[in-house]
Amino acid sequence: MFFIFPDIRDGIGGGDETVASWVLSITSVVGAALLLQAGRLADRFGHQRLFRVGAGAFAAAAMLAAVAPFIAWLVIARGVMAVGLSLMGPAAVAIILAAAREAERSTAIARWGVATAVSGVIGPLATTQLIELFGWRSSFVIMVPVGLMVLAMSWTDAGLDKPQIEATFSLLESAVAMAGFALLILPIVEGNDWGWGSVRVVGCFLSAAALLGWLIWRSTRVVPAPFPLDLFHRPSFALSCVASVTGGVHFFAQWLALLLFLTEVWDYTLVEAGLVLTIMPLVMSLTAVKAGRLADQHGHRTVMLPALATYVASYGVFWAAADEQRNLGLLLPALIASGLAMAAVWPSLTSAGTQGVEGSRMGSASAMIQTLQRIGGAVGIALVVSVIAGNSDLAPASQHLRAVAVMPLAASASFLVLAFVRPVIAPPSQRATTTTQTKT
Repeated sequence: MFFIFPDIRDGIGGGDETVASWVLSITSVVGAALLLQAGRLADRFGHQRLFRVGAGAFAAAAMLAAVAPFIAWLVIARGVMAVGLSLMGPAAVAIILAAAREAERSTAIARWGVATAVSGVIGPLATTQLIELFGWRSSFVIMVPVGLMVLAMSWTDAGLDKPQIEATFSLLESAVAMAGFALLILPIVEGNDWGWGSVRVVGCFLSAAALLGWLIWRSTRVVPAPFPLDLFHRPSFALSCVASVTGGVHFFAQWLALLLFLTEVWDYTLVEAGLVLTIMPLVMSLTAVKAGRLADQHGHRTVMLPALATYVASYGVFWAAADEQRNLGLLLPALIASGLAMAAVWPSLTSAGTQGVEGSRMGSASAMIQTLQRIGGAVGIALVVSVIAGNSDLAPASQHLRAVAVMPLAASASFLVLAFVRPVIAPPSQRATTTTQTKT
């Protein structure tokens, strides 16, 4: 999606970055609002059943996006795609965690991460070629058969469709959450035009606080709660949730900030930029399983902190030294650091946050973590757009490097939070079993 952003902005977006950015942000807003509901429904009706419904909704919405005649249509279609993704996300994680022993969860999630990273390599390469040949709509068309293929492959009996706990879907809670998250993102995107101290900006932030505060209050009064507040009593879960927000900021911001820097400062073509940026998911695919095993054997913090420190240092150097002249030797270490950090942090956040959570709550726990990752991602995208738009009077390199600075700053916050995560290490007997299975 980041790779088609320039074409959408310059095409049906009318050249307006702030309007076009909602094509990216809407999935995070809708996803954050629905993920917790989807997690509860997955725990209630069966993870595999809900996964199928999500895959079908995703494929149908992709076709709607492909034929979008104007930007509002595309944003709505992307929102429907986000509904499908929200149904699939917690169910997918819960299916994987249900099949893995607790001492091997980081490794199991890491294997899933490898598949995600491989698609992260193929996706940009395929998308940029499709855009060059057929335009941005082709990138949505290709999602339709892929979604249908996933739907067909999931139509097997894995024994995961049995109802587990009573749960209901609250349309009111979802609507309030969606409005709250949208009002949180909107002033960040529009702050430069509205004025950061304007009534509209302050009003949006206060309204977002009121709506989300109501959901928190309601979580103390009703069952099932909109937010699983009882899980926050677990320090590892609470810290993983905070780090999911900061991690979402820098891991989502990096795609948009680097893509725009490469195409608008270093004058890379979209295909060239896609080829360069695939280094990040390629490194992730090569290192995710190893990082997961190390996390299971030596603790999550042991893996996450060195990777984040490398990430901060690499992008700090890039921010300080980059200019208008192409310098792939300067960018390459930062891209490698991104891949290592994604491999080390994303799987471990889910694994560390769900340690000790009973199986019947696994969907809700993973959904909360994914919800906060989406919120962080939407904030990261909004910050990049806002920083670039707010510094239009600067030279292009300075303008875009200020957006790049969002990444090491947010990653530093992730480092500080995760430094307090209590190490959780598998018992020696289970580690030995895991090692034997790995060798076999």
